[in-house]
Amino acid sequence: MMKKVLFALAVLCTSFWSCNTLDLNDVGYGEGDRLKASSVKEILYGTADGCWKADYQGHEFYFQFHEDGTVTLDSDFLEMAVEGKTSFSAKGKEVALDIENCDVHLQNLGSEFVDTKFVVSEIPAEGEAPQLNLYGESTGNTIELQPTTQAYIDGKVASKADSNSSRKTYWIISPSVTLPAILSVIMAWY
Repeated sequence: MMKKVLFALAVLCTSFWSCNTLDLNDVGYGEGDRLKASSVKEILYGTADGCWKADYQGHEFYFQFHEDGTVTLDSDFLEMAVEGKTSFSAKGKEVALDIENCDVHLQNLGSEFVDTKFVVSEIPAEGEAPQLNLYGESTGNTIELQPTTQAYIDGKVASKADSNSSRKTYWIISPSVTLPAILSVIMAWY
């Protein structure tokens, strides 16, 4: 009788222990239902030089994914590109994509548009045009990535630099500056 009780207790403890080590993210999904991180990487790195663009909140953002796990982030209005690291992980049926420094990349839009953690829930089917939708975990916003080229990004960044250098400089004139002093500065320019 004591052996039966001890055996039942051992089975009960073993079953509780096995439930504790079970990863519930994997339950219920067959291999064909699950999106793989390697598939998302293959698409991101598979474009020309890993280059992508996104029209987001009225601005154009550029992402260049490198196979060493880094990403270069730029846009049509930021002064400098931002470097960061990427990481991919399974999240149930989807893939979680963390982009370090993406918050710096998006912060000028306002806090309601800033994310560093994204979810990719589907990839284009074989033969479809490559495109990825990144769903922000904290904001719920979607960034639609479209493939582009390094030449396109370089052209946009160069035109941004040209427009920044052609901006006019305005002087703030304090009340202590006299009219003759202002006129002498203006006459010196001409």
